[in-house]
Amino acid sequence: MRVPCKIGDSKIHGQGVFATQDIKKGELVWAFSKIFDRIVPFHVRARAPKGEQERFVERCYMNPDYPDDLILCGDEAQFLNFPVPPEESNVELGGTVDGQDILVARRDIKAGEELTVPPESDGDYERKLAERQS
Repeated sequence: MRVPCKIGDSKIHGQGVFATQDIKKGELVWAFSKIFDRIVPFHVRARAPKGEQERFVERCYMNPDYPDDLILCGDEAQFLNFPVPPEESNVELGGTVDGQDILVARRDIKAGEELTVPPESDGDYERKLAERQS
């Protein structure tokens, strides 16, 4: 995460990520970090014990441009939630760096507000939304 934030109870789903300071529209919120984040290729995930495979699917996101890989965020980003439909996310895709999407603030975000990501940021959105609604 590139903004001050914390994990807390979410009214949307389980745990969420909350801004601890105001964030300006267009500000960089998240970018892939070669230090904190990991790309988990399909063949690695397939060899993991079943319980670990399920955790990968639960905690990772799928870059729509690379559907055979999962991205495991090593920071608070693994707790980012989608907004409740039909609400818009307050964070949006803002281009790519080294082949990975970055997230920027779609609008000004107030301290204490939960950060939410757009559905198009995760190739696994439909499954995750269906799981959340069951």
